[in-house]
Amino acid sequence: MILRWLLPGLALITPAQAERYEFWLNRFGCIRLDTAAAAPKIEFEQGNKQGEEIVWQADLTAVDKSTFKTKAGTTFKLVKLEKPVVNDENRHINSGDWQIEITGKGKEYQLVRDKLPFVAFGDSNKPIFFGEEVKK
Repeated sequence: MILRWLLPGLALITPAQAERYEFWLNRFGCIRLDTAAAAPKIEFEQGNKQGEEIVWQADLTAVDKSTFKTKAGTTFKLVKLEKPVVNDENRHINSGDWQIEITGKGKEYQLVRDKLPFVAFGDSNKPIFFGEEVKK
């Protein structure tokens, strides 16, 4: 595991064994990032009490161990935080010790922004969200 300090209190840690990260933005909506070396992918899921639906997904290419890109250039960057951000203690919505930042430009990036599940807690109006590593 490699630790690189970006700012005081913010460190970038190269993911060692995790293959899935979830960033819950509301009770039924999340960003799910699978980082498996063979086939990294991203999914945006939104649902309700009756079920959920994948509203956007894309295959990714690893730029390095914490940055992933779509073919059109939209980038998803993972950052391990020194301590968790807690916007919702009960359901852990937009909370956790991992951050994902989405960057890009053009049509795909605008589509990605339009398809993001709504943020119930801690919306910063920036494409930066907090979540957790999913243990398998």
